[in-house]
Amino acid sequence: NQLLQSQGTRVYLKVRYDKKISQIFGHLWSTKDGKPVLTLLPHLKDYLCSKAPLPDSSGYIQVFLDGGLNQQRMGICDAVAVAKILNATLVIPYLEVNPVWKDASSFEDIFDVDHFMNVLKDDISIVKELPDEYTWSTREYYASAIRSTRVKNAPLHASANWYLEHVAPVLESYGIAAISPFSHRLAFNNMPAEIQRLRCKVNFEALTFVSHVRILGDLLVNRLRFPAVESDDAAGTDYLKQVVDTKGIKNAGKFVTLHLRFDKDMAAHSACDFGGGKAEKRALARYRKTIWRGRVYGGEARISALRKLFPQIEDKKSLASAVERAQISGKASLSAAVDYYVSLHSDIFVSASPGNMHNAMIELENTILLNEQHAILSCG
Repeated sequence: NQLLQSQGTRVYLKVRYDKKISQIFGHLWSTKDGKPVLTLLPHLKDYLCSKAPLPDSSGYIQVFLDGGLNQQRMGICDAVAVAKILNATLVIPYLEVNPVWKDASSFEDIFDVDHFMNVLKDDISIVKELPDEYTWSTREYYASAIRSTRVKNAPLHASANWYLEHVAPVLESYGIAAISPFSHRLAFNNMPAEIQRLRCKVNFEALTFVSHVRILGDLLVNRLRFPAVESDDAAGTDYLKQVVDTKGIKNAGKFVTLHLRFDKDMAAHSACDFGGGKAEKRALARYRKTIWRGRVYGGEARISALRKLFPQIEDKKSLASAVERAQISGKASLSAAVDYYVSLHSDIFVSASPGNMHNAMIELENTILLNEQHAILSCG
């Protein structure tokens, strides 16, 4: 039996292959490394991969995404899904400046926008900027007064029908709708399968980091798998220098990524007791009145106990020189992007809390396991 299911720009095939089928349909098969491989006839691939043209757009959708990088990533997936539900044109999402991280990096600073648009070109219409007639629709415009084109009452985990009932009329009346706040404003349950598949396509195919993030991520992974002697950068900071020639090394080393998520703001608002007595309680009370910028609560003193148990602990500063880290220096979202990239390539991922980073890694693992069970035809 053969089951074909079209999913976005890929076709997944589950097939039964035996000697009899090989004799009848031998022209469809070839072998590679002694294993059967299905090869589709050109006209069949053209048929399976053909795409109907996108219908006329109902208007422009803008979203303003807050939170950290992984929360914004989830919001981007939801934004594409909402644009599909409404048959609308998506404006490249606006990333809010996080009050804790103070990073003003835009979508284009973090993700490969051209790749994003190209992967999704057959699913929805996407524009980098609004046309001249809508250039007034900005973050500042909506912050200054109540506007008819702003949708600010989207409930958490709203259904597809909610958007059709409440946002579609705004598009029909004004040709544009700006949804803010938008984080977690689209449900996961009771959603059409087409929308769920599109979310996955956005997360695992369309959202690719810019090249310098991938380059630095590969460098860190290389130095973790092939550690060598330490070197000094111009500032005198020690860092691990990777082995350039790995031909003589039979087995790459393995490494674990640990996502601590123990920043001062998180510790202060957790209402937890970390064993520091009255002094700690007073310090956390002060922290709750101040916005901190992602520094580990307790500083190196907290990490030192962990280092005694696991002396081979590394971070970006110990793995790369200041020059190599220059493009992400002072930019928390880009730094988080590198963390995400390295975590994807690790052998084991450990998270101190079940937050957005933890969820992102679990989703990726589930997707990899699913794809390994299917033969995949790329229609790219």
